[in-house]
Amino acid sequence: MKKTYITTMPDMAGAFYKASFAIASEGGNIIRVNYNKAVDLHTLFIDVEAGEEQMRRITVRLEKIGYLTERKTIKQVMLIELKLPDIPGSVTPVLEKINRYNVNISYLNSQANGTAYQSQPEQEIEFIKTQTMKENGITM
Repeated sequence: MKKTYITTMPDMAGAFYKASFAIASEGGNIIRVNYNKAVDLHTLFIDVEAGEEQMRRITVRLEKIGYLTERKTIKQVMLIELKLPDIPGSVTPVLEKINRYNVNISYLNSQANGTAYQSQPEQEIEFIKTQTMKENGITM
């Protein structure tokens, strides 16, 4: 069986080792890790493969070391691609709408490119789409 643990751990040397040791000690195999300090200093996603009983023991161990916390909010990842005129203030109405719905921006990139619109390089857009889909279990 596979499970994704959303862990919260201190930003210090040895923190991931502690989680890895707990998982390996119970016979679990870490098959994927995702961490981005720029997005969240303390959250590490760990995909583990193990038997049902092993997974239960891994969960208990991660809880005991304080790496699993109850999360009451549901997070959803959205990829929004925009074409904005390259004029002062054009992004402000978009940000007002994003703010109205309490959406947190985790990545943003735009640049002038000598045209009437600001944009992101096409290859970067494709990479972000692919990564976002993979991280959320979406296949095409």
